[in-house]
Amino acid sequence: MLRFQRSLLPAMQSTLDAERPDLVVEAPSKQGVDEVLEVVISRKIPCMVPLGNHYDESEMTRQGAYYLVNTFDIE
Repeated sequence: MLRFQRSLLPAMQSTLDAERPDLVVEAPSKQGVDEVLEVVISRKIPCMVPLGNHYDESEMTRQGAYYLVNTFDIE
């Protein structure tokens, strides 16, 4: 399982600025999702957060992911 590394946020920011993607897909996890989504949302890049069947292998439940995603103002 990949772990969030705050030190990678500047690289993510510069990549998003350079590439200007049409869509960003973020899989929710307890650690770092707020910081990652803030980078995307602040740039007004459309994003989606898929809710799937991988939560049995994660530290987050489906209900927890749903609640977390709904706390963001994603357009």
